[in-house]
This record gives sequence, C-alpha cells and structure tokens, in this order.
Amino acid sequence: MQTFTTGQVANHFGVELWQVLAAIRRGLISEPKRVGHYRFFTEADLPAVEAGLRQGGYLRKETALA
Repeated sequence: MQTFTTGQVANHFGVELWQVLAAIRRGLISEPKRVGHYRFFTEADLPAVEAGLRQGGYLRKETALA
C-alpha cells in the first residue's frame, strides 16, 4: 500500500500544505499515523481527505481529481 506525506497529499489535491493541516486541526480530516514528525496517509485515506477538504471549503465542489 502506497503512503503519502502531508505535502504529497496537498500536491495531489492541488491545495496548500497549510490547508491540509488546518483541516486536520479542525477535525475535518482524522489525524493520520505519524513516523517521527511526519504524518503519513494511505491510499485508503484519500477519499476521506478529499471530503474533509471539501467540507472545509479548501477544495471546490466542481474540482474532480483522479
């Protein structure tokens, strides 16, 4: 299973790193697993991350990413 850092997730969805971090702090995205100071998301986490970013207004509704 592939893993992604917070920065890679931000790049994947075309948002800024601070927006992903803000969504985590706001509870819109579950806190991912950590290794040291790094947060890691799995491929299975991506739909929930997308939903959290949309709910927080960081990702426009019409934006569809593969």
